[in-house]
Amino acid sequence: MLKAAGLLHKKGDSGGANDLLGGMSMSKEQLREITIHLNGIQDLFADPEPGSDRYVSGMDYLYREINTYSLREKFREKLKVRIELPREQITEGLLERTRQKMKLYCQFKIEENQKALVALRHQGIASLWVGLTVLAICLVLAGMFTLVAKLGANNILLALLAIPAEGFLIAGWVAMWQPAELLLYDWWPFRRDIRIYQHIAEADIALRAVGAEGEFWCS
Repeated sequence: MLKAAGLLHKKGDSGGANDLLGGMSMSKEQLREITIHLNGIQDLFADPEPGSDRYVSGMDYLYREINTYSLREKFREKLKVRIELPREQITEGLLERTRQKMKLYCQFKIEENQKALVALRHQGIASLWVGLTVLAICLVLAGMFTLVAKLGANNILLALLAIPAEGFLIAGWVAMWQPAELLLYDWWPFRRDIRIYQHIAEADIALRAVGAEGEFWCS
């Protein structure tokens, strides 16, 4: 089971922040808190097994939550990740190991997206050269048909030659759509993923033990 709560806390509150509007309060320092409930710390990275009550790993769930709220808030809030585990799962040094593994995971994802950006840029430049070549050829052919049509005295011939001339113009600009899409828009998701994983890597991490004997924090 995974759950998230978006909170804005006041620093230094002894009894916790007063919740407003379903778990949100305002302060000078904005803090977004996301809670992940796991059956074991391995569920933070591992995909769920068949029959599990989870649908994604803890990190995938965290990514989706940040991706959703950052569309509106543009990473303005500081992030705190609260991981709830069964009491017996909390061992000495677990918090520090979890922090290190999350940072390594985020660094891997950042590098992966950076490499994808470089590959996309090369693909876009190659597509641009192809598109410009096709556009130049189409413009020349369109110009030739237009010139021949204007030199002809027959109005029917003029109308007939105008059709392929317009067709070559359209085909030339259509050839530019793919490089334009690659260079102008396709890089956005990769850049966004880099920012999301940087946001996670800089987050405060806290462990919360949950069990029949009560609860305690490790942060």
